[in-house]
Amino acid sequence: MRRVATFSRGIAGLEHGPALIGCEKLVYWPLRGEGIDAVVGWGHKGNTMVAIEFAHKHRLPYFRLEDGFLRSVGLGVEGDTALSMVMDEEGMYYDVRRPSRLENLLADGELDDAELLTRASEAISAIIDGGLSKYNNSPTRPETLRDNGGRRRVLVVDQTAGDLSVACGLGRRASFEQMLRAAHEENPGAEILIKTHPDVLSGKKRGYLGALESRENQRLISAPCNPIRLLEQVDTVYVVTSQLGFEALMVGKPVTCFGAPFYSGWGL
Repeated sequence: MRRVATFSRGIAGLEHGPALIGCEKLVYWPLRGEGIDAVVGWGHKGNTMVAIEFAHKHRLPYFRLEDGFLRSVGLGVEGDTALSMVMDEEGMYYDVRRPSRLENLLADGELDDAELLTRASEAISAIIDGGLSKYNNSPTRPETLRDNGGRRRVLVVDQTAGDLSVACGLGRRASFEQMLRAAHEENPGAEILIKTHPDVLSGKKRGYLGALESRENQRLISAPCNPIRLLEQVDTVYVVTSQLGFEALMVGKPVTCFGAPFYSGWGL
């Protein structure tokens, strides 16, 4: 693609936008469709309707964009440069209500290809060995968990309130309350660790479980830590739709979902 249109000031201002999207030039708010090869908008944000209508009017392909699974060093809410991006012409991976390119690849792709499986295995190993996650500005050293006498450790993952991945994954505020209650009931005597989202730790957003306090058999992890190194030290993981559940599967941990994220329902 040579010229790609966007009606989002944020997309137009992306430092590596053309390289990430795969075009020569991003055109902000074009008046006509001549010379435009495609149109992009951000996820399911309300302001994408102008872009969708423009693409439909001029019979141009439309792509939704979203942060990549290995997004950046620092936090997106603090303006750190994006280093990867998801592009989807069908839907978006976190929206279970409609098809997406990732869902179709998982359902219909040739996933028994030996070369592809080898590449995937090597990629997983590189991610785990490097302690990589969506954001990568946390300490690389392992989170030091206090001695709990050998009890099981259960990680309960909070998310940012109002995040589209929660609603689009059929989750809601009550899902987080149900998740925490189930973690206690299904793991009697275990230490329950509640992981606060990095955007909440930065003070930029609120979480669903942020008002809870540490108590017997339950404590908040409210300091920056490397997600992979933390996952390696727990026995099981509870999530609603968090990407941390996907990373937990790569680490080899059992995951219980209280929503419908892209990695659930495939027999893992």
